Amino acid sequence: MRLKATCRAVERLAEQCLGTPATLVPPLVAGGFNMLYKVHLAGDPLRPDVMVRLPCPSLVQFPDEKTVQEAATARYIAGNTQIPIPQHFSCGRDPTIGPFVILQYIPESRGSMSARLTTPNDDPSVTHVLNPDIDEATLEGLWGKAAACLIQLSRLTFPRIGALVEVEGEGNVAGSYSIAGRPITHKLTDMVRLANIPRAVLPPEGKTYSTADEWYVALAEMHLAQLVFQHNDAVESANDCRNKFVARQIFRRLAKQGRLSSFGFAADNWSAQSSKIDADELVAVIDWEFAYADPTQFMRLKTWLAAMKRAEESIPGVDQRDALPAPLSTYMRESWETGRFWLSYGARKSWAGFFGERGDVLKEDLWKTRVHLLTDVEGAAMEPFVESKMRESEDRVIVDWDPVDARKRLSEVLFD
Repeated sequence: MRLKATCRAVERLAEQCLGTPATLVPPLVAGGFNMLYKVHLAGDPLRPDVMVRLPCPSLVQFPDEKTVQEAATARYIAGNTQIPIPQHFSCGRDPTIGPFVILQYIPESRGSMSARLTTPNDDPSVTHVLNPDIDEATLEGLWGKAAACLIQLSRLTFPRIGALVEVEGEGNVAGSYSIAGRPITHKLTDMVRLANIPRAVLPPEGKTYSTADEWYVALAEMHLAQLVFQHNDAVESANDCRNKFVARQIFRRLAKQGRLSSFGFAADNWSAQSSKIDADELVAVIDWEFAYADPTQFMRLKTWLAAMKRAEESIPGVDQRDALPAPLSTYMRESWETGRFWLSYGARKSWAGFFGERGDVLKEDLWKTRVHLLTDVEGAAMEPFVESKMRESEDRVIVDWDPVDARKRLSEVLFD
């Protein structure tokens, strides 16, 4: 992505889309999932600089869907909230460099809210953690602006679960939006990128969901798929495998019992680092990849802005849940106290560790407290499955599954 040929292609693309001579301005900026190219437009005084954003092939597993959905989401939020969103000038696929977005340039001087609130450190690789000595007025002011964004996002409602795409044609006009894409979640990307899960067993392109229970079932089946197809480091021991098998089978059955819900907005990658500030004023919110319509209860989970970390980074062990900071709203407190937070959080995270109340039960014996909840068929299948996974763990290889064989293998543990 740093090759001269790619840089020249980016200049050509910007000139073609925006109709004015374009010159790349170094350095290139490597983000979490995208490469960013600052481009100067010589003949456009109203927008002298723009950013061309290309998904990184090694990190983004569904680049075309991700780019289209991200651009549609940003434009939709800009048109339906007061959240400051960088203007998106163009989005599409170039035959040379692939999917792209051209958007408003945000000056480097506008740092992130996360950087403003973190404990001072000269090492940029250190994870941001809230500075305990930060001025209370500064904290309240910035958190108030973040909360205002969350409130506006929580008011968005959608008829289905899925991702936004821009639509046009019969019955639609350019600039209208529809839930017509499958949710490209952080989890979905990580399952392919980190665990080599066959794409054939994941939700198909264009799949949306009309009820929350359909989506819970899809999430539960992705949990099972991760356990079945992740060949390396999926299980630590036979009892660890039993823990994971029992938990996933029970979770899927709970999901199939049916839950109706309204559908709101979820953004897996939204964080304090996504909020750009200037003199402590919020000037831009970026990173709308992995954003989609989701059951409303997911939006109402306890947020992790206070720690500026994901839950699994903040909690050394599930037993330390009660030591976390106070929730940010009454609903979030209720979800924490009832345990609904952990149900919804676990639904979205294939690698999250959760097995309900432990008491004095050892980790390796957790499955014994729930195994009686399995059906006879599920119980009979557990030991052969454990034996198979333990044999797999002896040989560290990358397995590429045939799509038909992968679907057949997953069906063997769904017991429908």
